[in-house]
Parts: sequence; C-alpha cells; structure tokens
Amino acid sequence: MVSIEWTKDALADLERLDRNVSVRIVKKLSWFAENFNNIIPEPLSGMLKGT
Repeated sequence: MVSIEWTKDALADLERLDRNVSVRIVKKLSWFAENFNNIIPEPLSGMLKGT
C-alpha cells in the first residue's frame, strides 16, 4: 500500500472545493493508494507514444 502525504497547500485547496467534490477526490486517492500495486499501466498512444 502506498501512503499519501498531504501538503498544507493541497489541504487548503481541498477545503475550498465543494464538499461532495473533495470527498470524491479523497475516496479516489485512497482507493488508488490501496490498489497501487495491482494497477497495470497502459502504454501511451498518439503524440505521447514512447514518452
């Protein structure tokens, strides 16, 4: 599991958002941290291919 470290600026930005939006962001980042090792990245395509 990956841990998330919040900076003061990030927390301040999160507090300025609508509550529903900030809750969705925190939930998604928490899910990502818990599942980080199981995620298989897909290669980029188009103009970003090979980057």
